[in-house]
Amino acid sequence: MKTNIKNYQNTIEKIKKTKEIIDFSMQLALSIKSGSIKPEHICKQVNMDNKRMIDRDWTKSETDLKDDFAITAKIAITSYAIIMLKESYAALHSNSHGIAWANKEDNPDLYSAQKILQVVRNALGHMKSIPDTLEAKAYWNFRDSKDEDLFEIKQIEVVLDTRILDGQEFSWNQLGGLNNFLKVLDFLEQDLQNRLKSCLIEKR
Repeated sequence: MKTNIKNYQNTIEKIKKTKEIIDFSMQLALSIKSGSIKPEHICKQVNMDNKRMIDRDWTKSETDLKDDFAITAKIAITSYAIIMLKESYAALHSNSHGIAWANKEDNPDLYSAQKILQVVRNALGHMKSIPDTLEAKAYWNFRDSKDEDLFEIKQIEVVLDTRILDGQEFSWNQLGGLNNFLKVLDFLEQDLQNRLKSCLIEKR
């Protein structure tokens, strides 16, 4: 019981931290697009060779360059946070802790939320490099036929249809935007908060 309580608390904190990091990445992307933050500013902070950081296709317009850099920054930051969160969440639901993953028939909303976290993590964890560039892009990568389905969380009105996405380039728009993913994290956090509360009541 004591171990479960601690694991619940740790995973809840990681969900909160992941949401903070994603929010930071969104603010950073907006600042880059507006020109408030430029690649050379980041170079100065990390003491990096300016040419390495801002090596881009200079045939593009300044607006396109800002957009490219903003997207790259946001994907890099959110990818790291989500990959770390998913590993922690999966460990919480391992056999050693006796906490089962949700069943589609018994709890379709929680099942869909867990599957969305899982497939998004798998997409972001399998980025492919773009030939002749220093960039990489994420692609949907489904290892299991159960990953290709219509995942709907009715309580928060979030839907992800993965049935035609395998092998396609990943985009938050396919989930209705990054804000929808934050809603999924809120949903998962609330589920863990409820489980934690039950554990604490049983402990009394």
